[in-house]
Amino acid sequence: AVVVGDDGKGIFLLLLVQLIFSGVVLLLVWLAFQDKPPTPPSYTETLKQMPSRLVSERNTQRFDQSVNPVPGEDHPLTAKEARHLTPCGMEELRILLSNKDFVLLAIGFGLGLAYFNSL
Repeated sequence: AVVVGDDGKGIFLLLLVQLIFSGVVLLLVWLAFQDKPPTPPSYTETLKQMPSRLVSERNTQRFDQSVNPVPGEDHPLTAKEARHLTPCGMEELRILLSNKDFVLLAIGFGLGLAYFNSL
């Protein structure tokens, strides 16, 4: 262990080690991460990557027709499933809060965080 004395050499060594470690991690991140993920992360990003002709066709489709919003999927989605791809908020929140495992996880995490913050 490095002990900081009156001369301050221990602080310089600590900062130097931190600089080297941070630089190595930065280089690894630059080399390991891709510019884009292999698949779009969301429905909106999928629409952005589609040609504009297909997006305008998709916007003119009726909801009672079968819709396939994600290119490359084998089966088209029903209109009800397609509506759930768009963010609306309250319905998803109701589904999430009715999931017993999620509620237990959220309570456990909340209690752990509260305990940690109280220290």
